[in-house]
Amino acid sequence: MPVRFNTLPPLHTLKKHFALDPVHHLVNKTSRGRAGAGKPAGSFDQTSGRVRVNFHGTRYMRARIVWALANSRYPGTMTIDHINGIKTDDRPENLRTATMSEQRINAVMTARPTSRGIYPYNLKSGEKRFKVVINQ
Repeated sequence: MPVRFNTLPPLHTLKKHFALDPVHHLVNKTSRGRAGAGKPAGSFDQTSGRVRVNFHGTRYMRARIVWALANSRYPGTMTIDHINGIKTDDRPENLRTATMSEQRINAVMTARPTSRGIYPYNLKSGEKRFKVVINQ
């Protein structure tokens, strides 16, 4: 099943309305309703655990906007992976593109696997650890 994202506005539009900031990651350049100029862009989405930005009536993941602005290109159909595993840490240096398969491999396993086998564990820390599940 392909991952679907809202298509980002053109880069020149993003650059006109948003700026990268070392503290807040993404700030508004222009006032948009309650989102004043110079204020952090986006709000926490409890459903996904990510920060989303409402822009021109459409919701976008803040990480995709930050990545696009930092790299001056679109991530296309790739997902945005948070290298340190913290979904709200949208600093450009913490973001990279990844396929859904890569996202699954990078995910930290917190629950016990439901089948036997060898499972990657704690890959976010950079260590190579694996869990071997023999008996359930």
